[in-house]
Amino acid sequence: DIDAMLAAHAITTPVALVDYFDRLLYDGALDLARRSVLLEFANTDQAGAPSPFENLGASARRTRLRELTGLILAAPEFQYQ
Repeated sequence: DIDAMLAAHAITTPVALVDYFDRLLYDGALDLARRSVLLEFANTDQAGAPSPFENLGASARRTRLRELTGLILAAPEFQYQ
């Protein structure tokens, strides 16, 4: 359950989520370009228009964090671990 994992690790922002998986999966060596793409995703809507995470409601924030988790786990770097 992704919501339980986020709560257990006090993850409430895209930066915290990317940092968590960077430490967990990449030993802190996630490429800066990949990190930038992940954080850009977290701050855009489905059409690619700017949609800052901070401006979202609580439900939309949870959804965006769940989507970001999926994107992180689908990253090519993770597939080679």
